[in-house]
Amino acid sequence: MKKLVGAAAAAACMAISAIGLAQPFQTCTDARNFGRNTSEIAVGQVMARVNCNADELPGAEDALVAALSNLAATWTGTADMKRCYYEGIYENAVERLRRDYAQCDDPAFQAPSLGTVSRIAMATFVAMLDTGGGLVTTSNTRAVFDIDYGFLGRLESRACRAEVESAEREVLGMEVTMYTRFLDLIEAEICMGR
Repeated sequence: MKKLVGAAAAAACMAISAIGLAQPFQTCTDARNFGRNTSEIAVGQVMARVNCNADELPGAEDALVAALSNLAATWTGTADMKRCYYEGIYENAVERLRRDYAQCDDPAFQAPSLGTVSRIAMATFVAMLDTGGGLVTTSNTRAVFDIDYGFLGRLESRACRAEVESAEREVLGMEVTMYTRFLDLIEAEICMGR
C-alpha cells in the first residue's frame, strides 16, 4: 500500500513539476508559491490516505519522503528562483503536515515529530541536489531550511543532532559524507531550538 501511495504522490508532483517546464517565474514569490502548491498536493495526497489512522503514519511518511525527493526543479530559471521554489516546498510541507495533524484527535497526531521533519528536510535536500546548477550553496541551504521549528518544543542539542543525522543516513545513504558542510547547516537550523 505505501508503494502505491508514494507512487501516486510522486506522479502527481512530477506532473506539476513538468508544468513548470514551460513556466519560468518572474519573481521569487511566484516560484515560492509554485513550491507551496506542489508540496500541498504531495502532503495532501499522502495524508488523505492516513485519515487520522496512526497505523498508517509510517507508510505515509515513507511515501511523502519519496514524493518530495523526486521534485527536482527541471524548469528553466536561475538558482535563486529554484531556491525560492524549494523554500516554498519545504516550509509548506512542514506547515501542511502540522495542519493535518491538528485535525486528528489521536495523541499520535499532536505534531509532526523531529524524525518526520528531519526526513522531510533530507528529502527536500535530495531534490535540491538532483536539480544541480549550483543550487546547493551555503546561503541557499540556510534560506531553504530557515523556518520556525518552535512546534518541536525544547530540543536537547545532542539528541536532536543524533535524530537529524539518523534521517540523513536513512535518506542519503553513503552520500552523507559528500555533503557534510550543508547537512551541518540543516542540523543547526532544526536543532537551534527557537
